[in-house]
Amino acid sequence: MAGAGLSKRPALLSLPAADQFFMPRSDPKRPRLQTNKFCELLLSFIVNNNLPISLIERDSFRELIFNISPATAICSARTLQRDLVQKFKYHRESLNHELQAHTREGGRVSLTTDSWSARNGTEFAAVTAHWINVTWNQRSVLLDMVHLTETYIGASI
Repeated sequence: MAGAGLSKRPALLSLPAADQFFMPRSDPKRPRLQTNKFCELLLSFIVNNNLPISLIERDSFRELIFNISPATAICSARTLQRDLVQKFKYHRESLNHELQAHTREGGRVSLTTDSWSARNGTEFAAVTAHWINVTWNQRSVLLDMVHLTETYIGASI
């Protein structure tokens, strides 16, 4: 009766073939990401984290994406750059319409400037617009930032 308390050994789990062992498993609950949505999210990630677009052409990045989802097609740097320019133009036009409507309705816009030197000695100047919109939300938008080629003293600005 010594063996009565022992349970039977569980059956071995079936393991995938060696070439499939390290492949990511698909999750049926998680829908596949459409290429356009992936490119949109990738561009947002790059811009929000101030990363170079060329990041997506690095082998390590491509390997990372492939290991997460082999079916995901990575958009090219050229495509991302084109999308970024289109997004910029769209938002610039939207801002233009918003500011024109604001001033037509009697709203005021204040402009501020700032100049500074980066650690490497490169000098910059920026112009920012500030206003309070019709819903009483304060808005501040960077209108332009330029690289200064001369020392930024009163006469050269």
